[in-house]
Amino acid sequence: MDYAGRIARVREAMARQGIGLLYVPFSSDAGWLTGLGHETPNPTESNRPGDIVAGLYLGRERGPIAVAPRMGGEGVRAEAAGKGWIEDVIVLPEPGDYAAALRETVGRLGAGGGAVAVADRAWAVTTLALQGALPGVEFVSASTGVIGPLRAIKDADELALMRRAAAITDDIYAAILPQLRPGVTEYEVAREIERQARARGAREMSFHTAVLFLGGNSPRGASEPAYGGPLDLPLERGMGIAFDFGVVYEGYCSDFGRTVFCGEPDAEGRRVYDLVIGSQGAAVAAMADGAISCAGADRTARGRIEEAGYGAGFTHRLGHSIGRDVHEWPSLMAGEETTLRSGMTFTVEPSVLLPGKAFVRIEDVVLVTP
Repeated sequence: MDYAGRIARVREAMARQGIGLLYVPFSSDAGWLTGLGHETPNPTESNRPGDIVAGLYLGRERGPIAVAPRMGGEGVRAEAAGKGWIEDVIVLPEPGDYAAALRETVGRLGAGGGAVAVADRAWAVTTLALQGALPGVEFVSASTGVIGPLRAIKDADELALMRRAAAITDDIYAAILPQLRPGVTEYEVAREIERQARARGAREMSFHTAVLFLGGNSPRGASEPAYGGPLDLPLERGMGIAFDFGVVYEGYCSDFGRTVFCGEPDAEGRRVYDLVIGSQGAAVAAMADGAISCAGADRTARGRIEEAGYGAGFTHRLGHSIGRDVHEWPSLMAGEETTLRSGMTFTVEPSVLLPGKAFVRIEDVVLVTP
């Protein structure tokens, strides 16, 4: 990965927009910019001494500087070793004067001039600390104004990892299909998907695995949400089975959806299945460089489903950008007029919910090309 090149492009964007300092927490943004990893979020919140100012700081001429809490900080230092594009790693003491450490860091970077760009998912308390260290300075979004548009265009190295993540996902699906027999539960299928993922080299799942049995005696769409976490619900003949899962491979995500039936679907199920595939194909065919907006792609697929009388069953956007995060900017949805460009990657995932019968959905990751 050309991290030095990414840092240079970010600095060019900062200069164009009058930004003097960029801050991102340890996250996929920091990973994309520098190659530093980040912890998978815990089920409960953690707030270590020093977390208030931890993250990555980039000036227009200097940096990036990584600031890390004492707990875990030596791991950040070790990971930064050999990465010449990272200027310094500061491991904070415990306890410490974290406001003073922040002032010292931004002072080293010459952040007194220009706006401060802060990632959208930064803690509010970190933004408040930055405002305290740099009073009177304008604050803007680093995610939509700087990082997001650059991350949206994937380079060849990123695409290679995404193709591998997609191939792992395809292999998992092929291994799962023979196990779909009456009596197996949603929970058992979901756990087997996750076991297969780790056995095939994926670090983790890119989001919570969804396996959805509808029809028969399923409570989905009635006492249980149609889309939700796996239930201890046995498969019955006649049920529709919807999948939504993805893996993380070397920091990059896949996202995959399919629908199958236990036994033969009825005429409506088969008709809607063909409708969903056709709507997806029409959108994908239209997604050429410079030829359509995100909203236009959504309209292309949605229009077919609405014309067939199933618009009320298509309850979500057509898709979303994907890369280091499973949901990135921009989305394929109404109101998003960003024009598609070569190198963008999107999920395309039309669906139709047939209450009491099936959640018919197909999802693939698509690369925009000329």
